[in-house]
Amino acid sequence: MVRGHFRQRAMNSGSSRGTPAPLGAGTAAAVARVGAAGSLESRGTGFTGRLKPICCSGRSAPLFDGRNPLRPKCSRIEIHILPARGGKAEGVTKTATRRTLLLLLLVSALIQSAWAAKPGLKCRPDGTFKVVMFSDLHHGATVDPRTLAAMGKILDKERPDMVVIGGDCIAGGSCDTVQDVNNAIHAVGEPMEQRKIAWAIVFGNHDQEHFPKTKLGKEEVIGIYASYPCNLNVRGTNQIHGVGNDDLLVEDSAGTRLVFCLWLLDSGEYAAGAVDGYEWIHTDQVDWYYRTSKALEARYGRKIPGIMFFHIPLREFAEMALSKKFEGERNEPECPSQIDGGLFAAVLDRGDVKGIFCGHDHTNDYVGEWFGVRLGYDYSAGYAAYGLPASNPGSVRGRGGRVFLIKESDPWNFTTWMRFEDGSTDQASPAPE
Repeated sequence: MVRGHFRQRAMNSGSSRGTPAPLGAGTAAAVARVGAAGSLESRGTGFTGRLKPICCSGRSAPLFDGRNPLRPKCSRIEIHILPARGGKAEGVTKTATRRTLLLLLLVSALIQSAWAAKPGLKCRPDGTFKVVMFSDLHHGATVDPRTLAAMGKILDKERPDMVVIGGDCIAGGSCDTVQDVNNAIHAVGEPMEQRKIAWAIVFGNHDQEHFPKTKLGKEEVIGIYASYPCNLNVRGTNQIHGVGNDDLLVEDSAGTRLVFCLWLLDSGEYAAGAVDGYEWIHTDQVDWYYRTSKALEARYGRKIPGIMFFHIPLREFAEMALSKKFEGERNEPECPSQIDGGLFAAVLDRGDVKGIFCGHDHTNDYVGEWFGVRLGYDYSAGYAAYGLPASNPGSVRGRGGRVFLIKESDPWNFTTWMRFEDGSTDQASPAPE
């Protein structure tokens, strides 16, 4: 059984223009399309509509938030119907037509089915929430079984509530066909799906190198990931750079209070134009984080602590490394973008993100604190790409994953450690069992 409660998901993850994807795929007469903002399109019934629930308090709220379920306390629905074939908009605020009511019943059933298919994020009864981060799997047209075995060993030892794959999930350049991409993605999700653990990915610089051959854009690829029952990815807003930018919210064990936020960001691929090297987290993404963070504070009356995950490290990682204020291993120089998009400054201004963690540089696994924010790496989990050479004593540990333990009693101070394939740990104090 999947840990945690079920939460509503935005069902437009496969769209490049925000067009909602059909709920209840496989239903014989899937006539309704429902978007994350509450829009509704009815095929064959002659109208489109916009639905807005009015709660008992009289306060309106979006029907489809994508993060917080529509609670049963909403007792009245105001329906705005816009004719699909011309004509003026008409509002219907009383009893709707029989056709509309039947459509609402259908939509409700499809939504409930979709809700039940996705796991939610909630602390365990003991008040803890555990995340494992795997990075740089580099699955391609062929899959190295050692990577799957390493991930399985770590998952079985740590038994996390959530897994984040920190980019370079697949080696896009080795995927020649759409089927190759599908097979590689299947391998990414297999260890979590087998164990019914919630999971999500962020894109790395190698993930989309199949595009010249497959013509599958990020929107289509994130839709493939989202099709897996335990995957929590959504396309995210299409008004900013990147795909999959999201904030995943974690509730306390009672399900009554928000305690933590897992931020997922797309750090891009390769820079274009006059800039060499890697892409960066763009200004519009930074602004999205800043505005979303402020909106969460306004909604809940307090700042929500969180951790941020993306693939390519910030320039601040290298600055911290030069200061030698870290623990763990630095086996290679950092490879950030040449451009500083301002994310770290925004994080300092908001004060809610307490850790930023990346992959990309496979053999680094260090973590340190830089101006009050913990910056850290996740050691590579994939055998299809480079790791420590056999001559390095650390290679006997095998591949690894970074673990995070969050406590609802003190969510501002999380514990993190590395767990390796051989069962050993590093960097945690006190060390986990």
